[in-house]
Amino acid sequence: MHMHASTCGASSSMKLAAFALDYDGTIAVDGVLDPDVRDAIAGARRHGIMAILVTGRRLADLRRVAGDLTCFDVVVAENGGVLDVPVTGRHVVLGHRPYPAFVEGLRRRGAHVTVGETVVETDATSADAALDVLRTLELPLILAFNRGRLMVLPQGVAKSTGLRQALSALRLSIHNTIGIGDAESVRLHGERAPRTPCPYPQGVHGPALGISSRSHPESSAAARFLPLAGRCVSGSPAGRSCARSGKAGVN
Repeated sequence: MHMHASTCGASSSMKLAAFALDYDGTIAVDGVLDPDVRDAIAGARRHGIMAILVTGRRLADLRRVAGDLTCFDVVVAENGGVLDVPVTGRHVVLGHRPYPAFVEGLRRRGAHVTVGETVVETDATSADAALDVLRTLELPLILAFNRGRLMVLPQGVAKSTGLRQALSALRLSIHNTIGIGDAESVRLHGERAPRTPCPYPQGVHGPALGISSRSHPESSAAARFLPLAGRCVSGSPAGRSCARSGKAGVN
């Protein structure tokens, strides 16, 4: 992988405030958080840049595979249904609890179901069964597909809403946020913001900024980009030097 930050004047530099990071396939390999990414997040936070994890995983499952989550300022879990602040233990549920009748209906139809605080998760092959239960019970729920899994959530709950709530709690703007993840995460989940006047490396696009893990799937690339972005976009002395030189190699 090779990236260069294009030349732009300091006056047009974006003030970077936060990273919104996807988990599976972006900063984790086979569900395990890349240690290099953990170190890179710590380095970015030392520059005053906050790290927000946005994932479809349940918190209990995330803690099982990732271990200590205090490297993140906020975790948006269950596809936007849960906010958690690992350092303080503050925990907010943004949706209602799953309907017991819906869970039971899925199980009666042979679906293996995992129940979270707001999400009901099953295999994507159980989509027809889920729709049948929804039609029968006439429940206000939505279906979201994620890497072969089906997540059933309350209406109005999505990664985009969870991310907006997290940024609001941190008193940050999505215009000063970089999203790193798959296509959905890179778009910062539907949020639209003007492009910055400075051009950015290949694979960087979308509101504020976004880096697609589909273009650069190895999580080590994210580990190398985090400190680079912190230097080149935040307006630090190193970043201004990077901007003047017109490039900062990530090889």
